[in-house]
Amino acid sequence: MARIFVSHAGSDGELADEVHQRLSERQHQVFLARNIREGIPPGDLWKERLHQELRAADAVVCVLTDAYNASPWCAYEIGIAHEVGSLLVPLRAQPEASSPLLDDRQYAVAVDNPQWAADLDVALRRIDAAGGRGVWERSPFPGLRPFTRDMARVFYGRDDELRRLAHRLRALSDRRLLLVVGGSGCGKSSLVSAGLTARFSEEPGWMVAEPFVPGRDPTRKLALALANAAGSVGVPWTATEVDQRLREEPGALASITEELLAAGSGPSRDRLLIVVDQGEELFTRTPAQARSRFATLLSEGLGGAVRVVVAVRSEFQDQWFAVPELRGANLHAFPLRPLSREMFSVVITEPARVAGLRVAPELVSRMVEDTEAGEALPLLAFTLEELARGLSRGDLLSAARYDQLGGVRGALTIRADAVLEEAVTAAHLPREVILASMAELATIDEAGRRTRRRVDFGELSSDALRTAFGVFVDQRLLSTPAESLGTTAVGVVHEALLTAWQPLDSAIREREAALFTEGQVERAAAAWARGGPLWGADRLTAATTVLWGAHGQFGKGAEPVVNLNRAGRQFLAACNQRAESEARRVRLRRRRVVSLLSIALVVALTAAALAAVQTAYARNAQRGADRARIATLARSLLTAADDVRATDRVKALRLALAAAAVHPDLASQENLLQSLAADPTGVITVGAPVTALAFVRTDRGEILLAAGAADASVRLWLLRADEPAAVGSPLIGLHGPVTALRFTTDGRSLTADDSLGTTLAWDLTDLAAPRLTTDEHPGPTSPASSGATISGATADGLPSRAAAARDEAFGPLLVPSRDLSIQVDARPARVAAPLRQVTSADPALAGDQQSAEGDEGPGPVTGALTVRLCCGDGKPALAKADTDTGAVRAVAFSPDRRILASADAGRGVRLWATDPDSLGRPRGDTGDPSSWPRLKPIGQPLAGHTLSPLSLAFSPEGTVLASGANDGTIRLWDLTAVHEFVAKKIVAYACQRAGRGLDASSWQYYLPGVRFRDLCSP
Repeated sequence: MARIFVSHAGSDGELADEVHQRLSERQHQVFLARNIREGIPPGDLWKERLHQELRAADAVVCVLTDAYNASPWCAYEIGIAHEVGSLLVPLRAQPEASSPLLDDRQYAVAVDNPQWAADLDVALRRIDAAGGRGVWERSPFPGLRPFTRDMARVFYGRDDELRRLAHRLRALSDRRLLLVVGGSGCGKSSLVSAGLTARFSEEPGWMVAEPFVPGRDPTRKLALALANAAGSVGVPWTATEVDQRLREEPGALASITEELLAAGSGPSRDRLLIVVDQGEELFTRTPAQARSRFATLLSEGLGGAVRVVVAVRSEFQDQWFAVPELRGANLHAFPLRPLSREMFSVVITEPARVAGLRVAPELVSRMVEDTEAGEALPLLAFTLEELARGLSRGDLLSAARYDQLGGVRGALTIRADAVLEEAVTAAHLPREVILASMAELATIDEAGRRTRRRVDFGELSSDALRTAFGVFVDQRLLSTPAESLGTTAVGVVHEALLTAWQPLDSAIREREAALFTEGQVERAAAAWARGGPLWGADRLTAATTVLWGAHGQFGKGAEPVVNLNRAGRQFLAACNQRAESEARRVRLRRRRVVSLLSIALVVALTAAALAAVQTAYARNAQRGADRARIATLARSLLTAADDVRATDRVKALRLALAAAAVHPDLASQENLLQSLAADPTGVITVGAPVTALAFVRTDRGEILLAAGAADASVRLWLLRADEPAAVGSPLIGLHGPVTALRFTTDGRSLTADDSLGTTLAWDLTDLAAPRLTTDEHPGPTSPASSGATISGATADGLPSRAAAARDEAFGPLLVPSRDLSIQVDARPARVAAPLRQVTSADPALAGDQQSAEGDEGPGPVTGALTVRLCCGDGKPALAKADTDTGAVRAVAFSPDRRILASADAGRGVRLWATDPDSLGRPRGDTGDPSSWPRLKPIGQPLAGHTLSPLSLAFSPEGTVLASGANDGTIRLWDLTAVHEFVAKKIVAYACQRAGRGLDASSWQYYLPGVRFRDLCSP
């Protein structure tokens, strides 16, 4: 209830006492200095205490009399209330009494009005529902917990979404249910709990029930929310009474709603808002029968004054639409996107302002930069909670404290690591044991999605574990919510903890198969308790093999690898008892059949010869079927690896390793390569299209990268442990887009050409201050005049000695390998117009837009690559490939000539195998080129550029490939995995990166019935 300060003149003490009594009876927290028990005790500093209570009050009730207006202290109290934003409620306790300080307020009248206390109560309850109005004296940041209704005053950043959501809700007609849909951590719970409910609590005509999560019994949760709503209007319902009515009375939700809206005093209400948070629990935790009952209640209630809003993760939206009992309702989705970066500063500074906390200016920009995207909002919220821990009004959120926490990404890890160590000390348990039990706070649904799960304290395996979990609860990383209705369920405060904290993420990943099976068993057990079926012997054996490692261990009474709950164990025991009874009946029938079969033995022997022939055919057919089944399982593993690669690279590797173990073909090896080489090791932002690249290893042993851009500049970077570090300022002096870069072998000189024919050279002896050594002159520098060149590239990746071979845009491109043994001939399907001058201000270059197939506009739609013997035009061909996303713009050979990189109008960089074993025998240009051997692609194109690549270069050792693109970036690709793939050692390299293959339980889940094999074991 609201926190109330009663302001009165000293001579009006009896009136003030009555106000105190009447509001206290309505459960408000009332401060009255005259009341010795709840006011100011003797000996207190009364002025300081009055000032403190005034600042903390949600509302100040002013008992207006002539004496009140004459009191300077009462005027001071009104001023303090104005200053802190508390609601001022004038109560006219004397006829015609008024105050010039309160003329802008609506008065409550106590004179000749027996309902004055009820009138006050209505206004004060609205304040409470909206989160109060007094000075904020606690942390304004809830951390991983969502904002709740009492935190509405510090909920910022979603004003636009809240306005649109409120408009949608007001516009809902009968039989409509609104789903607020978004990804995990995007702020759905906070929007509906702190934003929507607070707004509609103050809106005339609405009553708002407390938000709840479905859990295992959503009907019971709904009953508790309705009982609390009834209590707020003076109706003494208990949750048990409401729950009984919901289960037994037809149309109970509609009738209960009518009674609620008619109860109490004050303005009339005609609509009830019910908010269901974490709606995905209806499918991950709620048994089918309980889900059906709850959905039926909602469907029946939607026909009247009830409006329902459900916050649900986007991947469960379709399941809500598919609930049979809701087919008569109209479900609407309100998509909630992750918070935009523009609002990050608001969610940092505004709650701090309300709480009186100062924020270091540099801290805001750093936190915004470190948060990266709206999906990381829970980590930002947690970091803010840690920053504000222990601070009070006037204190500073400092950058130094932020550094100590490890930033947005490090704060949760550091905090969770510290709490884990505290739990280890308190419980005297190894960290691995605690993490293994915490892994069971996640569940894996039928689609393989990881969601949070609650575990009852009583079902933890030991008091020590309960102590350890209690430490996490005390430190607010685990929660035992009030909505648990008397149970002791515990769960993570946010799903971010399941993935962002690496020790817990690894523990869950190790047990994914067991957690998936555990969820299946517990759901089946809940169904069995309501009369559902038991499992057969085959499914029982499969489940116990995953949970116990072997079915025999289950029979011996051993403990499972996860803490299966009591209901699940009882279900499996019943399944096993029935399976054993069935097995005994089978054995009895078998004995009877044996006697009959002995009679037929002679007949069987006669047919033995024919049976032998038939058996041979059957074995061959079975082998074929087994091979087909294994191939199908392997393909499903590779598909699963593709699905999880973006979020869990290690798991993708282990799935592909399992596929390679049972079906060692090229597809599984390419899948491993895709997982190992899909992301760049570094991204450099240049800002202008990158038209030329070159590498060199200097005589100081450093790797130096040069990049020429369309803005006529050249930039330098040093690669230290493959991490780029910018060197000096851009080199300027050219007049057009850079077309070629050439280093001398010692890396002490760099020559650059531009599209207008200008050539400049710089002395790089002092990298911090390169010195221009030549005046500009037309024409490219010859290799002889510029020294021996390595890794030089034109805008198309063409070494300078071959530049003359290409005189038209998309024309022929001849590039030799470093050892001059082979060359690549890149020819388009058709030739566009000659190369024109392009400047950084060129609108055509600035608007380099692409379709999914490549660049739009004129130019070749296909191209061709032919690898030939070196050197010159017309040499015998070795292999050929076509490109379907435009003509080839850049090519480059690795230093050992075993890999060819090419870039065209698409957004990816293609890799081709050009080692001797992969190329065909030499042939001339006679005959049908379509019959020539094909170049073998190495995996999928390296993707990441948002516009087409323009330049390529390999590092001196060939371990890094640089690609520069029209999007103004350079991407550095680690090619270690590619070299291992070409050398047919990709499996061993994948084992090294993944640590190991699938464990036995995960193997059984993905490959049921297939003998376990770990390619990574010695």
